[in-house]
Amino acid sequence: MVEQRAKSVNQLQCAIEQIAPLFPSVLNPGSLTALTLVSKFPSPCEWIEKANHKAIMDMLETLPRKGKSYAQGKYATLVSCAEDAQITGIPLAAYASTIRCFASVVPSVVQSLDVQIKVIDEQIKALSEQLPEVALLRSIPGIGDTLAPIILGEIGDIERFIKAKQSGIDPLKKTA
Repeated sequence: MVEQRAKSVNQLQCAIEQIAPLFPSVLNPGSLTALTLVSKFPSPCEWIEKANHKAIMDMLETLPRKGKSYAQGKYATLVSCAEDAQITGIPLAAYASTIRCFASVVPSVVQSLDVQIKVIDEQIKALSEQLPEVALLRSIPGIGDTLAPIILGEIGDIERFIKAKQSGIDPLKKTA
């Protein structure tokens, strides 16, 4: 599911980068602000139209909740990105349609996958708390709540190893 989430966001980012190569340096393509912007104004030409200035400024000011000066700075950078896109981007209307489609679908897909991932993570945590082997693995410096269940899942029953070296974990410290 994590891979599916990343794939959805990456597909949108690739489509955006085709028409506006500098866009990811202005806004994170997976952010709510970027998704809202490209779903309403998918083409860089639309970002610099005077008629859209107020709507884009309102978006940049309210969605990230960082205020007017942040919005003005982002808008100036966005305009620069749009001007660059007119030279370096691919000006196909099909890309704008693709972006609009992705931007309308990706947020719900990402949100749904985030909920499912959270449920699975909670189940793994609940199950791992019942296993004494996980507590032992957590006692090793650098191994915490995330890594301990993964290691146990990969290793399986630790009793099947005769020597510690067979498991890949050698508790002996070697000093020179």
